[in-house]
Amino acid sequence: MTVSGSRIDFQRIDEAVLALMHLTLHDQRDGVARSWKGFDWDALSRLHSAGWIASPAGKARSVVLTDAGLRRSQELFQALFVAEDEGETPEAKEADQTQPIGPTIDAPRSVGGRTDPLIAELAADYSLSERTFQCLLKIPARFPDIPIPARDVAATLRTSHIAPLSTVELLALPNFSHECCRELAVAIERLGWSAHVHAEHPLRPDAVGVTAAWRSYFDTMVRQRREVDRRALDMLEMKDEGLTNEEVGRQVGVSASRVGQLLKRARDIREKRRGGSAERG
Repeated sequence: MTVSGSRIDFQRIDEAVLALMHLTLHDQRDGVARSWKGFDWDALSRLHSAGWIASPAGKARSVVLTDAGLRRSQELFQALFVAEDEGETPEAKEADQTQPIGPTIDAPRSVGGRTDPLIAELAADYSLSERTFQCLLKIPARFPDIPIPARDVAATLRTSHIAPLSTVELLALPNFSHECCRELAVAIERLGWSAHVHAEHPLRPDAVGVTAAWRSYFDTMVRQRREVDRRALDMLEMKDEGLTNEEVGRQVGVSASRVGQLLKRARDIREKRRGGSAERG
Protein backbone atom coordinates (compact mmCIF):
# COMPACT_ATOMS: atom_id res chain seq x y z
CA MET A 1 0.00 0.00 0.00
CA THR A 2 1.35 3.46 -0.92
CA VAL A 3 0.38 7.09 -0.45
CA SER A 4 1.73 9.60 -2.99
CA GLY A 5 4.35 7.13 -4.04
CA SER A 6 5.62 6.50 -0.50
CA ARG A 7 5.49 3.19 1.29
CA ILE A 8 3.42 3.14 4.49
CA ASP A 9 5.30 2.20 7.66
CA PHE A 10 2.84 -0.21 9.29
CA GLN A 11 5.04 -0.65 12.34
CA ARG A 12 4.67 3.03 13.17
CA ILE A 13 0.92 2.78 12.63
CA ASP A 14 0.74 -0.20 14.96
CA GLU A 15 2.76 1.65 17.60
CA ALA A 16 0.43 4.65 17.37
CA VAL A 17 -2.66 2.43 17.69
CA LEU A 18 -1.22 0.60 20.70
CA ALA A 19 -0.31 3.93 22.32
CA LEU A 20 -3.82 5.33 21.73
CA MET A 21 -5.31 2.22 23.34
CA HIS A 22 -3.88 3.56 26.57
CA LEU A 23 -6.35 6.46 26.39
CA THR A 24 -9.36 4.14 26.31
CA LEU A 25 -8.34 1.64 28.99
CA HIS A 26 -11.29 0.68 31.14
CA ASP A 27 -12.68 -2.06 33.35
CA GLN A 28 -9.25 -2.95 34.78
CA ARG A 29 -10.40 -5.66 37.16
CA ASP A 30 -8.90 -8.93 38.32
CA GLY A 31 -5.67 -8.20 36.48
CA VAL A 32 -7.35 -7.72 33.08
CA ALA A 33 -6.97 -4.47 31.13
CA ARG A 34 -9.45 -3.77 28.34
CA SER A 35 -9.43 -1.04 25.71
CA TRP A 36 -12.01 0.03 23.13
CA LYS A 37 -11.13 -1.48 19.76
CA GLY A 38 -12.38 1.21 17.37
CA PHE A 39 -9.24 1.11 15.24
CA ASP A 40 -8.23 -0.23 11.84
CA TRP A 41 -8.95 -3.96 11.80
CA ASP A 42 -5.69 -4.85 10.06
CA ALA A 43 -3.73 -2.97 12.72
CA LEU A 44 -5.57 -4.85 15.48
CA SER A 45 -4.82 -8.14 13.76
CA ARG A 46 -1.12 -7.30 13.60
CA LEU A 47 -1.09 -6.31 17.28
CA HIS A 48 -2.72 -9.64 18.11
CA SER A 49 -0.14 -11.53 16.04
CA ALA A 50 2.63 -9.69 17.88
CA GLY A 51 1.21 -10.74 21.24
CA TRP A 52 0.25 -7.26 22.44
CA ILE A 53 -3.52 -7.90 22.57
CA ALA A 54 -5.88 -10.86 22.73
CA SER A 55 -7.89 -11.78 19.66
CA PRO A 56 -10.02 -8.81 18.58
CA ALA A 57 -12.53 -11.12 16.89
CA GLY A 58 -15.99 -11.23 18.41
CA LYS A 59 -18.92 -8.96 19.20
CA ALA A 60 -17.32 -7.26 22.21
CA ARG A 61 -16.56 -3.58 21.68
CA SER A 62 -13.31 -3.84 23.58
CA VAL A 63 -10.20 -6.01 23.50
CA VAL A 64 -7.94 -7.35 26.26
CA LEU A 65 -4.33 -6.16 26.39
CA THR A 66 -1.77 -8.73 27.46
CA ASP A 67 0.54 -7.81 30.35
CA ALA A 68 3.31 -7.11 27.84
CA GLY A 69 0.89 -5.16 25.66
CA LEU A 70 -0.24 -3.01 28.58
CA ARG A 71 3.36 -2.14 29.46
CA ARG A 72 4.22 -1.42 25.83
CA SER A 73 1.10 0.71 25.42
CA GLN A 74 2.14 2.83 28.39
CA GLU A 75 5.70 3.18 27.08
CA LEU A 76 4.53 4.21 23.61
CA PHE A 77 1.98 6.69 24.99
CA GLN A 78 4.74 8.31 27.03
CA ALA A 79 7.13 8.39 24.08
CA LEU A 80 4.66 9.62 21.45
CA PHE A 81 2.20 11.87 23.24
CA VAL A 82 3.69 13.32 26.44
CA ALA A 83 5.00 16.77 25.49
CA GLU A 84 7.89 18.57 27.10
CA ASP A 85 7.60 22.28 27.86
CA GLU A 86 9.76 24.41 25.59
CA GLY A 87 12.25 26.78 27.14
CA GLU A 88 12.90 24.74 30.27
CA THR A 89 16.33 23.47 31.13
CA PRO A 90 16.82 19.70 31.47
CA GLU A 91 17.36 20.23 35.22
CA ALA A 92 14.05 22.10 35.58
CA LYS A 93 12.19 19.41 33.62
CA GLU A 94 13.67 16.70 35.80
CA ALA A 95 12.72 18.54 38.99
CA ASP A 96 9.18 19.17 37.77
CA GLN A 97 8.62 15.54 36.78
CA THR A 98 9.63 14.20 40.18
CA GLN A 99 7.13 16.32 42.11
CA PRO A 100 4.13 14.42 43.52
CA ILE A 101 0.59 15.30 42.50
CA GLY A 102 -1.06 18.09 44.43
CA PRO A 103 0.51 20.29 47.12
CA THR A 104 3.81 19.27 48.65
CA ILE A 105 3.11 17.28 51.82
CA ASP A 106 5.80 16.64 54.41
CA ALA A 107 6.23 12.93 55.14
CA PRO A 108 4.64 11.01 56.65
CA ARG A 109 1.67 11.88 54.45
CA SER A 110 -1.84 11.35 55.74
CA VAL A 111 -4.44 9.57 53.63
CA GLY A 112 -7.92 9.35 55.04
CA GLY A 113 -6.59 10.86 58.27
CA ARG A 114 -3.98 8.12 58.71
CA THR A 115 -0.27 7.74 58.08
CA ASP A 116 -0.90 3.99 57.86
CA PRO A 117 -3.96 4.02 55.59
CA LEU A 118 -6.04 1.15 54.38
CA ILE A 119 -5.12 -0.05 50.91
CA ALA A 120 -8.73 0.70 49.97
CA GLU A 121 -8.12 4.32 50.94
CA LEU A 122 -5.00 4.45 48.76
CA ALA A 123 -7.11 3.17 45.86
CA ALA A 124 -9.80 5.78 46.54
CA ASP A 125 -7.03 8.41 46.76
CA TYR A 126 -5.84 7.30 43.27
CA SER A 127 -2.38 6.34 44.55
CA LEU A 128 -3.10 2.78 43.37
CA SER A 129 -4.92 1.59 40.26
CA GLU A 130 -7.88 -0.76 40.49
CA ARG A 131 -5.74 -3.60 39.16
CA THR A 132 -3.08 -3.15 41.86
CA PHE A 133 -5.77 -2.84 44.53
CA GLN A 134 -7.54 -6.05 43.48
CA CYS A 135 -4.23 -7.95 43.36
CA LEU A 136 -3.24 -6.79 46.86
CA LEU A 137 -6.53 -8.06 48.27
CA LYS A 138 -5.21 -11.57 47.57
CA ILE A 139 -2.35 -11.16 50.06
CA PRO A 140 -3.99 -13.02 53.00
CA ALA A 141 -4.58 -16.08 50.82
CA ARG A 142 -0.94 -16.03 49.67
CA PHE A 143 0.64 -15.08 53.01
CA PRO A 144 -1.42 -16.62 55.84
CA ASP A 145 1.09 -15.39 58.44
CA ILE A 146 -0.10 -11.81 57.92
CA PRO A 147 -2.80 -11.25 60.57
CA ILE A 148 -5.67 -10.18 58.32
CA PRO A 149 -9.11 -11.82 58.34
CA ALA A 150 -9.63 -13.17 54.84
CA ARG A 151 -13.35 -12.43 55.00
CA ASP A 152 -12.86 -8.64 55.19
CA VAL A 153 -9.53 -7.84 53.58
CA ALA A 154 -10.48 -4.45 52.13
CA ALA A 155 -11.43 -3.13 55.59
CA THR A 156 -8.24 -4.31 57.33
CA LEU A 157 -5.31 -4.45 54.87
CA ARG A 158 -2.94 -1.56 55.58
CA THR A 159 0.25 -0.12 54.17
CA SER A 160 2.20 -1.52 57.12
CA HIS A 161 1.15 -5.06 56.14
CA ILE A 162 2.57 -4.65 52.64
CA ALA A 163 5.71 -2.52 53.11
CA PRO A 164 7.90 -5.41 54.37
CA LEU A 165 7.09 -7.68 51.38
CA SER A 166 9.71 -8.06 48.66
CA THR A 167 9.10 -7.68 44.95
CA VAL A 168 9.53 -11.43 44.54
CA GLU A 169 6.77 -12.06 47.07
CA LEU A 170 4.49 -9.44 45.53
CA LEU A 171 5.03 -10.68 41.98
CA ALA A 172 3.93 -14.12 43.18
CA LEU A 173 0.42 -12.68 43.64
CA PRO A 174 -1.89 -13.60 40.75
CA ASN A 175 -1.79 -10.92 38.02
CA PHE A 176 0.51 -8.63 40.02
CA SER A 177 2.88 -7.05 37.50
CA HIS A 178 6.03 -4.92 37.56
CA GLU A 179 3.78 -1.94 36.80
CA CYS A 180 1.88 -2.71 40.02
CA CYS A 181 5.22 -2.79 41.87
CA ARG A 182 6.07 0.67 40.59
CA GLU A 183 2.72 2.09 41.72
CA LEU A 184 3.09 0.55 45.17
CA ALA A 185 6.70 1.69 45.58
CA VAL A 186 5.77 5.29 44.77
CA ALA A 187 2.75 5.16 47.10
CA ILE A 188 4.93 3.92 49.97
CA GLU A 189 7.54 6.57 49.22
CA ARG A 190 4.99 9.39 49.16
CA LEU A 191 3.49 8.23 52.43
CA GLY A 192 6.86 8.70 54.09
CA TRP A 193 7.32 4.99 54.68
CA SER A 194 10.97 4.95 53.61
CA ALA A 195 11.95 4.55 57.27
CA HIS A 196 10.03 1.27 57.31
CA VAL A 197 11.68 -0.04 54.15
CA HIS A 198 15.34 -0.97 54.50
CA ALA A 199 17.72 0.86 52.14
CA GLU A 200 18.48 -2.44 50.39
CA HIS A 201 14.86 -3.54 50.24
CA PRO A 202 13.81 -4.15 46.62
CA LEU A 203 10.48 -2.32 46.94
CA ARG A 204 12.09 1.07 46.40
CA PRO A 205 11.18 3.25 43.41
CA ASP A 206 14.66 3.19 41.89
CA ALA A 207 14.89 -0.58 42.33
CA VAL A 208 11.65 -1.33 40.46
CA GLY A 209 12.20 0.91 37.44
CA VAL A 210 10.55 4.17 38.54
CA THR A 211 12.07 6.94 36.42
CA ALA A 212 11.25 10.64 36.18
CA ALA A 213 9.43 9.92 32.91
CA TRP A 214 7.37 7.16 34.57
CA ARG A 215 6.41 9.47 37.44
CA SER A 216 5.27 12.09 34.93
CA TYR A 217 3.26 9.48 33.04
CA PHE A 218 1.70 8.07 36.20
CA ASP A 219 0.77 11.51 37.54
CA THR A 220 -0.91 12.27 34.20
CA MET A 221 -2.92 9.05 34.45
CA VAL A 222 -3.93 9.85 38.03
CA ARG A 223 -5.18 13.28 36.99
CA GLN A 224 -7.24 11.66 34.26
CA ARG A 225 -8.71 9.15 36.73
CA ARG A 226 -9.60 11.95 39.12
CA GLU A 227 -11.41 13.87 36.38
CA VAL A 228 -13.36 10.81 35.23
CA ASP A 229 -14.27 9.90 38.79
CA ARG A 230 -15.27 13.49 39.62
CA ARG A 231 -17.76 13.32 36.74
CA ALA A 232 -18.93 9.91 37.91
CA LEU A 233 -19.58 11.17 41.44
CA ASP A 234 -21.46 14.17 40.03
CA MET A 235 -23.65 11.73 38.08
CA LEU A 236 -24.26 9.69 41.22
CA GLU A 237 -25.51 12.82 42.98
CA MET A 238 -27.92 13.42 40.08
CA LYS A 239 -29.05 9.80 40.37
CA ASP A 240 -29.60 10.23 44.12
CA GLU A 241 -31.84 13.18 43.30
CA GLY A 242 -34.11 10.86 41.34
CA LEU A 243 -32.96 11.32 37.74
CA THR A 244 -32.94 8.33 35.40
CA ASN A 245 -29.81 7.22 33.54
CA GLU A 246 -31.24 8.72 30.36
CA GLU A 247 -31.87 12.08 32.05
CA VAL A 248 -28.38 12.13 33.56
CA GLY A 249 -26.90 11.25 30.17
CA ARG A 250 -28.71 14.11 28.47
CA GLN A 251 -27.39 16.58 31.03
CA VAL A 252 -23.75 15.52 30.77
CA GLY A 253 -23.72 14.54 27.11
CA VAL A 254 -23.08 10.79 27.28
CA SER A 255 -25.17 7.70 26.57
CA ALA A 256 -27.32 6.02 29.21
CA SER A 257 -25.14 2.90 29.03
CA ARG A 258 -22.02 5.00 29.75
CA VAL A 259 -23.85 6.61 32.67
CA GLY A 260 -24.48 3.11 34.04
CA GLN A 261 -20.78 2.25 33.82
CA LEU A 262 -19.74 5.45 35.56
CA LEU A 263 -22.37 5.07 38.27
CA LYS A 264 -20.95 1.66 39.13
CA ARG A 265 -17.50 3.23 39.37
CA ALA A 266 -18.85 6.05 41.56
CA ARG A 267 -20.54 3.61 43.95
CA ASP A 268 -17.26 1.67 44.28
CA ILE A 269 -15.43 4.90 45.16
CA ARG A 270 -18.09 5.92 47.66
CA GLU A 271 -17.94 2.48 49.31
CA LYS A 272 -14.14 2.60 49.64
CA ARG A 273 -14.27 6.06 51.21
CA ARG A 274 -17.07 5.11 53.56
CA GLY A 275 -15.17 1.97 54.57
CA GLY A 276 -12.21 4.01 55.69
CA SER A 277 -14.43 6.50 57.56
CA ALA A 278 -16.43 3.76 59.29
CA GLU A 279 -13.28 1.95 60.35
CA ARG A 280 -11.85 5.13 61.86
CA GLY A 281 -15.09 5.72 63.75
